[in-house]
This record gives sequence, C-alpha cells and structure tokens, in this order.
Amino acid sequence: MNILFEWLEEPGVIKAIQLVYKIIEVIRIIVPIGLIVMIIFDITKKVINPTEKEGQKKIMIRLLAAIIVFFIPTFINIVFNIAGIDIKDSNINTNGSSSNIKTQNKESLSGLEILNCPDHSQRHLVGKKITLKTSIPESFKGDVKWTTENDSVFKLDNVSNKNETTIEILSRPAKGYSMVTVLASGYAKSCLIYIETVDKLEITNCPTITYHVKDKLSLQSNLPFNYIGTSVWDSMTSNNIFKIIPSTDGRSANVEILNIPQNNYAFISLNADGKSVTCRININ
Repeated sequence: MNILFEWLEEPGVIKAIQLVYKIIEVIRIIVPIGLIVMIIFDITKKVINPTEKEGQKKIMIRLLAAIIVFFIPTFINIVFNIAGIDIKDSNINTNGSSSNIKTQNKESLSGLEILNCPDHSQRHLVGKKITLKTSIPESFKGDVKWTTENDSVFKLDNVSNKNETTIEILSRPAKGYSMVTVLASGYAKSCLIYIETVDKLEITNCPTITYHVKDKLSLQSNLPFNYIGTSVWDSMTSNNIFKIIPSTDGRSANVEILNIPQNNYAFISLNADGKSVTCRININ
C-alpha cells in the first residue's frame, strides 16, 4: 500500500470509516429528498409571486447542494479505491487484519524475494531442472511474470503456480551464469544461476594397482566444485564386493573392499549429468 495510506490498514480505522460511510449513504438519500421538496416549495412560491428575487437563487443553491450530497459517497469510494480499500466491504478477519485490503497493491510486495535462489558458489549442470519459489503471498491477485536473460540458456516451464516456476538449463553461457527474474506489481527480483558443463565424465583417480579385502580407497570425479545435481555411485557386480559411501556433494566416494570377486576384479560406476563412467578395481 502507498505509504500515504498505511494508517488505513488499521482494523479500528477501517471499521470507523465503514460506519461513517454507512451514515453518509443514508444522508445521501434523505438530504437530496428534503432539498427536492424545498425546491418544489420554492418553485411554487415563485409561480405565485414571480417578482420574488430570492426564489431563483435559493432554487439553484439547493439544487447544487442536492447534487453534491448525492455524489459525496461516490467521491469517497474513489479515494479509498486508490488507497487499496473496498470501503463497501465490511468484513474484518478474526485475526485483526482487514479482508478488504487489496493484496495486489505494490506495498505488499516491497520485500519481494526469490526464497531459494542458489548460492553463488553452487554450480548447476546443463540439463538440470530447478524450481524457484518467491515470497509472493497466495492471496496476491495481480499479474506475476517470470523472464529469463537468455532463452537459449533457460527454458521456463508452464507456470501452474505463480509463486514458483521450474527452469531447465539448456546450455552454458560464455560468462558462466545467467539470470532469471520475477516481476509483480511493479517490483522485480532476479536470481543468478551459475552453470557448468561436463563434456566427458571421468573418475579422475581410477587406480591400476591391486587391492585386498578390507582395503579402503577414495574415488574422485571431475564433477565441478559444489556440484548441484544427481550423481549415483554404484557397484556393477554383486553388492557384497564393495561398500560405497558417496560424498555429500556426490563428486567423490569412499570405497571399502569386502570380498574378492570371481574374476579378481570388479567395476564401480558413476552416473551424473546424463553421462556414465566406470572404474575397474583389481582385487586379490
């Protein structure tokens, strides 16, 4: 709401204004009727005594007064509509807030935020989908528009819920990041998405030496630092050969050898960024 009208949000003020408005509505009917009766009386006197000078002046004043009184409520209603209040709605919520405050007013979105905008240190891979959510209340009735800085970088899914949108990363821009913006009620908030690609997924330290039962090793990938996405480390043979514990960010995995496979070797796979890679572990 405009700062000039913030005091009108107080429930007590709203109730008082609505009471006064109802009284004015009654006066709007009674006073013009009374003035019309007096105008008829003045016209009658004028007809009886055409030489009376004051009669015509009284008629014009009373006619003007009747018109002004009749349109006062309309003027008041226009003023409060500008302030964002439907003065004809007398409902007040039990929690003390007025249900007639129009939530599409700009002031209600002055603190517009994208609540889950990723941290700048996070790197997203091409092909990933991200859902962004805003601080826009569900009661907001205005238009909400999501835009992208570059349509070749992001694809905006159809927005079923105006408070959020899902974007799909299509490509990596030259600068390594791009922007998504939400616009509502004259306010805008942007979110930078940092993007990486993995041209060829690799397990960078796949060993060539031979391991034994109870040995432990750590496998590393070339997934970017603070990788945000799905990665799956798995054994391509029997689950009783390896105990695999992926790292929190999925870029690496700790492996413990539990048993000797039949062929004296077994494979561990990594699936991420739509790609797959394997590593042969020799065991004796």
